[in-house]
Amino acid sequence: MIFFITVFPWLYWIFISFPNETRLIFEGVLFPISNVVQGHSGMWYYYLNSIRININELVYIPLLFFIYHTLKKPSYQNILIFLWIIIPLLLLSVSTTKREVYILISATPLFIIISLFINFIEKFKFKYEKSVYFIQMLFFIVAIRYCVERLKPWEPRLEKPEYRYEMEALINRTSVSSDSLVLINDPNFIKGRFYYGVLGYRYLNDSTINNIRSKGYKVFNNVNGKYIPIE
Repeated sequence: MIFFITVFPWLYWIFISFPNETRLIFEGVLFPISNVVQGHSGMWYYYLNSIRININELVYIPLLFFIYHTLKKPSYQNILIFLWIIIPLLLLSVSTTKREVYILISATPLFIIISLFINFIEKFKFKYEKSVYFIQMLFFIVAIRYCVERLKPWEPRLEKPEYRYEMEALINRTSVSSDSLVLINDPNFIKGRFYYGVLGYRYLNDSTINNIRSKGYKVFNNVNGKYIPIE
């Protein structure tokens, strides 16, 4: 209620003062619910699988334990943590667009329940000392393995991708400055703009291409990574 009272007047003022901008923002927020954005799709269980990849591969054990413990002995803290996990998972799962980064909303409570589980099994150490140590260490080993896998510390970091060699070769063999080159159908057009100042577009129709060429720009079509001039 406090949140609603605090936020609603500002939302109302923004909507009245900037109706077009507000409409675009709300469309941008609601559009991914029923439409796939940038090819990021997935099944309904996408985020249940994602927590294994992005949190810890053993996360399901603490999660099931926590659900059981919360249902058996509900407490205010446990219910809040449970809602913190389940509400984002449900809302994100019904959305058509699926992206791994969204699961970060529930990352903190998932790490909390993992730590609670590790602390809980500590009480069984006097009877199953080796097993308890093994399970606790397993959580850390899996997490460290995941970090190494993602960071790839032994792979070279300064390798130049092939598309950059092609762009540099194109710039060197043309007689115009890089800002007069236009690349189309190029999946790396944004990087081309950043690194070399070339003008790049994912797609341009024929009339636009002819208009650009009439102004002195040289247009190249990306075909399987090679730049073919459009005459």
